[in-house]
Formats: sequence, structure tokens, C-alpha cells
Amino acid sequence: MKTFVSALIVSVFLFTCVATAEIKVKLGEDVLLPCQEFRDADIELVKWTGPYHESEGYVFYYVKKDLNEEHQHPSFRGRVELRDPEMKNGDASVILKNVNINDAGRYECYVRKSSIGSSTELINIISLKVEVPITITADPGQTVTLTCRAPNTNIIVVEWTRPDLETEEYVFLYRDERPDPENQHPSFQNRVELVDRQMKDGDVSLTLKNVTREDRGRYECRVVQRKTNRGKRANLDTEPINIINLDVEVITYLTLIPHTCFYSAAHTDGSEDGGHKAGGNKGGHFVLTAGLIVGVFAVAGIIVGVMICRKRHSQLPGQA
Repeated sequence: MKTFVSALIVSVFLFTCVATAEIKVKLGEDVLLPCQEFRDADIELVKWTGPYHESEGYVFYYVKKDLNEEHQHPSFRGRVELRDPEMKNGDASVILKNVNINDAGRYECYVRKSSIGSSTELINIISLKVEVPITITADPGQTVTLTCRAPNTNIIVVEWTRPDLETEEYVFLYRDERPDPENQHPSFQNRVELVDRQMKDGDVSLTLKNVTREDRGRYECRVVQRKTNRGKRANLDTEPINIINLDVEVITYLTLIPHTCFYSAAHTDGSEDGGHKAGGNKGGHFVLTAGLIVGVFAVAGIIVGVMICRKRHSQLPGQA
């Protein structure tokens, strides 16, 4: 009984001693998930669990020197590999490529040695944080690129959405091997296109031309790897693999116009105070000064000032 209790205490102690390490990675980058314990032993099994339930598949499943993709979650296929294929010194670390938002979460590394009677042991726990890019800022009229990269698999559907739009129409929708303008929001028609129409290496980035203030908002990129019916939304349940906040700045014009209109009336009657009898302005000096004109009112202000100036200029000689 004492032996059993002692073994149980040791087992609990070993389990609780596995600390959780936090790793931060930027969206789209590769990240190393470390796992190394048995430096002098042959490894028979390596399995990495991730944000998904094990019943849905593993992040990585390696048994008897062979990668078993049948047990691997579809979203990780083609994106995970051993840092050292030979696992020298018991190195079961893996490299996760092209990280997306859905990759964030808890990862656990389990290893079993080749020796008889060995059990599968938890070696490392990692909390992966995916840092989403901050806001992209553009000026009106510019062309911007909304980046998004999917796993290098057969991409059937690409959808770019903006949740703040009042309708369920898309910023961009690609399916059935071509863009689908039927469900595209009118404001984006003829202004968006894929950076790479072949979508090589999973590149589904979007080019948005001639941006306006109305284009401000949150853009979400989703990729579907299975066929869907032609509904209003191609896939409601898929989480975005990238999110971009676009901000379009207002261009402010600051214009200083000193003495834009100056006129000195002629002495028509030869007297010292000739010219402006009614107004009583000696010398007939008329000055129109425009201060600071801000933003979109700049052009209108200048035009109005010039028109008033010309009108007064044409009226003054007749008042003498």
C-alpha cells in the first residue's frame, strides 16, 4: 500500500512539474514548438495535441519513424515538421509553419521511448499566442494589400468579409474556380482582386484599389477546403485566418493666403480724399485676407474669396 501511494505521489509530482511555456508569434510566421527530454533514448512515438480536440486529429503524429497524416488534423497537414527528422538527443520539437489565428491555444507534447514497457509521457506544454497585425493606415486614393495566407492545400473557397457592413455581401468571394461578383458588395466591385490569381503557396491576399473613408473597418479572411452550396455565406462556421483593421486618413489642407485682394482707388477728383465719399475710406484701400482653410473647404473658400474680390474691384471706380 505504501509503495502504491509513493508511486502515485511521484507520478503526480512529475506531472505537475511540467510547466507551461508561453510563446508569441506573429501572424504568418513560422514558430518552433520545443520538446526534448530523453537525450539518450530512441523515440518510438511523438504526438502533439493542439487547440482542437484529439478526436478531430492531432497537430503532429509520428510513430515508428513514420508521419501518420491519417491522425493529423486537416488544418495542420503540410505545415508541421520535426526540427530534426532523426530526433537526435531525443529532440521531438516541431516547426509550425505559416501560423494563423486559429493556431492560438494550448499545445502538449507526448513522447514514448522504444524500450519495452515504456509509457507515453507528457514532456512539454506550450501556450501559443498569435499576434495579429495592428491597423493598416492609408490615404484616400491609395492601393492597399490585405495580406492572408492559407495552408498550402487545395483551396476551394476564399472569402473576404467586413462584419460592419449592413448586408451579408462580401468584400470578395472566390469559389467554383473563379471570383463570384454576384454576392459582392457594390462598393467593392471592380476595386478588389487577388494578388496572385493562382493562389500559389496559399497566398489569398487581396488588393483594394482607390481606398476611401468608407473603406475603413475590420476585414476578415477565410478559406474553405471543402465544397459548399451556393448560399449567401460560403461558410458560416469557419474562423478567420487573418484579421486586418484598415484606417483611411483624412487629408488636411492648411492654406495661408495673405492679402489675396488689394486695391487702391484713383483720385478721380484730384482731391486728397477723393474716390470714396460714401464710404469715407481714404485711398480706397480694400483688403481681403483669408486665414487658414481646412480640409475639403479649402477649394471652396478660395473660390468664394476670389469672386468677392473681383466683384468689389469692378464696383469701386463707379462709386467715386
